[in-house]
Amino acid sequence: MTCPSCGESPPADAKFCNSCGTLLADPSNASTELIDAITSESPLVEMSDVNSDQTGELPEVMNSESDHLDELALTRLHDSIQTEELKHTIQIALTEEPAFESQIIWADEERPFDDTIDDMPAGGITIDSAAATQVIPTDLEPPTPSSGSPTIAAAAIIDEPLASVRPQLTVTSFIGLIGAILSLIALTADILKITSTAGAEFADVAAAVGFRTGTWHVDNLGSNLIAIGLLSTIGLTVGSVGTILGRSWGPGLVGGSGLSVLGLSAITIGLVEFPVRAAQNFASSASGGFTIDITRDLGYWALFAAAGVGLIAFFASMNDLLIDRHASLNPYIHAIGALTVMIAAIAPLVPIANSSWSANWLLNSNEGWPNEVMIGRLIQLGALAVGGLLGFLSVRPTGLALACGAVLPAALLTMSTWLGLGTLSIAPGYRNPGGVAGSTTNLSVGAAIGSILVLAVAMAMAWDSQQRQ
Repeated sequence: MTCPSCGESPPADAKFCNSCGTLLADPSNASTELIDAITSESPLVEMSDVNSDQTGELPEVMNSESDHLDELALTRLHDSIQTEELKHTIQIALTEEPAFESQIIWADEERPFDDTIDDMPAGGITIDSAAATQVIPTDLEPPTPSSGSPTIAAAAIIDEPLASVRPQLTVTSFIGLIGAILSLIALTADILKITSTAGAEFADVAAAVGFRTGTWHVDNLGSNLIAIGLLSTIGLTVGSVGTILGRSWGPGLVGGSGLSVLGLSAITIGLVEFPVRAAQNFASSASGGFTIDITRDLGYWALFAAAGVGLIAFFASMNDLLIDRHASLNPYIHAIGALTVMIAAIAPLVPIANSSWSANWLLNSNEGWPNEVMIGRLIQLGALAVGGLLGFLSVRPTGLALACGAVLPAALLTMSTWLGLGTLSIAPGYRNPGGVAGSTTNLSVGAAIGSILVLAVAMAMAWDSQQRQ
């Protein structure tokens, strides 16, 4: 037999040429028989059996001693079979679904992938062996804020609850406490002392001009003045404590109570002049050898001091009112409150009987008021109007407290006079021109009742608004 490819003459029973490896027998029958013989002796090697060093060399697949084939022919046939197996495996892999749901991005969009770029530092990466072998504890405690760490200190301040406000004595609270002390002294100390050496023979003249001797306190001038004065003093104290604790209503209550103390002190100073004028009239009417001693005592001067400090407390609270940034309250209720306050302040000025409006501001008017009484009543009514209007129209918690401190004592003065509580109750402004001391008008009573109701509604709505925040 001669090889059709190279012309060599292999042995008669050879199936392949020893020189070129050409198949000498029938190709279809020979390949099938040869493949069966090879696979029975040595099975195909899977891809995972390739050496890990990736050299491309394949392990021995068959034992040449058990087969009569030439070694070169066997190697080429095995390579052909292995190549077909690889092609079949690759074709299966290409038809399967991708292993990743999204495309793998090997480089930034601004920086295309480039094998030539070396991100390694020139000196290489240095590893601290001590740090690498250090044991990290797992039971770490949170760091304690200190003055040396601004970031931690700032975080601690932010996380601090708003309710934990440190008490601090402010100017408004200090003035309020001073005003409360002075007001308490004025309400309890002696105001006026009048003594005389005149005998019983002058009793008829003394009764005619209203002269009498003795010691006067606040309640001797008006039976309801001391109770309302104590209410204003309590307002100053509570407002000062609230200001120290950082409450928004604290400064307002101090300012409103200060205006109330100012009005009460002013009208009380004016009322002191009634017994003094009576003593002066007795001295000018009676003839004889006697003396009259008039002493304005500690309580009288405490009234001036309390009035001045009350006015200062009001101006001090204005700064807190202007910087109040809390949520606005109901403007309609506060507008009604401002209207009722204006009516309450104007009502005592309305003349009745045959009097006129000019009696409210003319000195030595035909009403027979001492000038101190006329000035004191105007101060009291003006303080009521200013405190009520500014308080209600500000529509803020501080303003509402201001209105409460200024309006509530005046309204209670009116109601106690209307109800006739005590021997001689004094209404705001003492009395109307042409009226009688110890009485009030229906207009004043209606305005007082309206002011109390509006205050109650406004405070309830303010409380409800605060609870919702």
